[in-house]
Amino acid sequence: MINLLIYMILSVSVTDQFSDSCSTKVNYKDTLRCYKLPPVVVKAKKWKWILDTCPVSGEITEIREVNRISDIGGIIKSMVNADVVCYGGEGSSQILSLRGASPEQTLFLVDGSQINTAQGGSVDLSQWPISWIDRIEIYRAGGSVEMGAQAIGGVVNIITKKDKETHKYLSLKTGSQSLFDVNVFWASKLFNDKFYFSAGAQRKQGKGDFWFVDENHDTVRQRENSDYKTIGVMTKIGYDFGNNNLELNLRLQDCDRGSPGFSEFPTPDARLNDQTYMIQGKFACNGSFLRSESRMYVNWLNRSYYNPHPIIYANDIHENFAFGIEEKCCLLWTSTFKSSIGIELRKDELLSTTDGECGREKIGAFLQNEILLGNKKSMYMLLLPGIRVEWVDKFLPEICPGVGVAYTLVRGVLTLKASTEKTFRPPTFDDLFWPASAMAVGNPDLLPEKGRNFDLGIILYPLSNQIRTTFTGFHRDIRNLIEWVPGAKGVWRPHNVGKAKIRGIETELSSSFYISKIFLEIISNYTYTRAEDLTGDRNRIGTQLVRRPMYKANLQVYTSFNKYQISTIWNYVSIRYTTSANTKWISEYIVGNCNLLYQLNKNINLSIAVKNIMGKRYIDAINFPVPGRILNANISFDF
Repeated sequence: MINLLIYMILSVSVTDQFSDSCSTKVNYKDTLRCYKLPPVVVKAKKWKWILDTCPVSGEITEIREVNRISDIGGIIKSMVNADVVCYGGEGSSQILSLRGASPEQTLFLVDGSQINTAQGGSVDLSQWPISWIDRIEIYRAGGSVEMGAQAIGGVVNIITKKDKETHKYLSLKTGSQSLFDVNVFWASKLFNDKFYFSAGAQRKQGKGDFWFVDENHDTVRQRENSDYKTIGVMTKIGYDFGNNNLELNLRLQDCDRGSPGFSEFPTPDARLNDQTYMIQGKFACNGSFLRSESRMYVNWLNRSYYNPHPIIYANDIHENFAFGIEEKCCLLWTSTFKSSIGIELRKDELLSTTDGECGREKIGAFLQNEILLGNKKSMYMLLLPGIRVEWVDKFLPEICPGVGVAYTLVRGVLTLKASTEKTFRPPTFDDLFWPASAMAVGNPDLLPEKGRNFDLGIILYPLSNQIRTTFTGFHRDIRNLIEWVPGAKGVWRPHNVGKAKIRGIETELSSSFYISKIFLEIISNYTYTRAEDLTGDRNRIGTQLVRRPMYKANLQVYTSFNKYQISTIWNYVSIRYTTSANTKWISEYIVGNCNLLYQLNKNINLSIAVKNIMGKRYIDAINFPVPGRILNANISFDF
């Protein structure tokens, strides 16, 4: 537009001069000057707003440079209705649950492919270096048709970095508890920018020991056996040819630490070693009518668990293997109607000293339509009906329909959203085949858990894009809930005795604006979650499910000016009951973290992170205290 305006002005000037020259009969040679315009900076739309006009209820968060001195658990914990349980300090296990669901009910994906194992189901967030991650997608409801019907408690999709520009990155971090963390990332492109390659490596270690006050005995004690050492490598290789793309991903990681692991009866003396190997291949084809994506992945997890406790002694090895093939196609029938179809084949195998040799096959297929009614420039409605069929070996096939609708009354101002879906989750191998012992035994007669989700939300922009508000109500019914309960002689055994109703309200208020040359962004959210136990036992009916906080609130403030970036996060978590009768609980807490980054020059950044600013004494899990104030310093080189 600017170039056109300049051209018109020059044309008028030349025409006037030519007219004057004709009156004096002097030849005039037309010349056009070249003007160099300043560069135009186009800022990408924030990820948070991408899902606003989509029926799916969720959130997408990109990783800022200032966030890279944090950890993935701390970032996710500040998101709407995401509860992260930390089993200690730096390097300890971090387990996530969404909307009051159990960690095993959350479907975890990496670049679109499932990483949950059939043995235990839950995923440890602490094993993912933040420097490898580009963004985090969380779908609290509405994504199970396309991503997997096993997502009773929602979906988390971790998108790893893919830099198609030449890029070199080195980060060195040190701090409390003898922390030493080195991260390296390198990306390059070749062959007329068609071939791209990126690789990352991390080595992280620390003693992890710290002093804490034992609330039971009111004495000062030292948390021991909390050392950790992690070594990991990630590579991504891709080639673009025309509208097609071929990509190969590889992740290798070895993590050894003092940790409770994933046991029903963790103790502070247990140790855990995880060796992870992930290979993923993808071929994408983008045409004018057909867009397809083919994936193949292999996941291998070798887990060693040692617990020296005299009563629940364990020295076990578990080898989890998963092989999967996925095919997804999108048919663009018209500009207002498109269809997505897909099929997934997956095979899980386990060789374990506890569960023995187990295997499971799964076949899933889905069909989902996207229908646009109206004009996107004003008022319109987006419909997302779909159905998914999954067959899991040794269980009956499950048909899981879902439908979502987003109604935009005023474009960019007001949107109404609603969705409902059916979900299920088969029992894990631990639930089915845990060997008989003095403490626990599995149950091979378990049935899959089944759930139904309902979601209703309002998104409002009262002052254009400067202020964003959301109000969401949700309801979830779960039947055949699998719970480990004590039986005869105190032996724990899983049963389908559970029934739960989880409902609540989620609110979020965010704003971003400039004050002079200072950019300021404020994000706050509050959630109320009533996770009601309807199992039927007179001592527990109507009580809050254990380990589910009823109230959560978060406040994030991010600012950048000149060469500085400052980010602070405050988390509030209400009491969490530890008994099904709600007679005992973990105390509520408020904890704040702060990150400060200074850009020394265009290639070097200095940063400081302070966790638990007030030195708050609190715990997320019984017998696993969280350390007090932690100070970490980081220097990064970016070329």
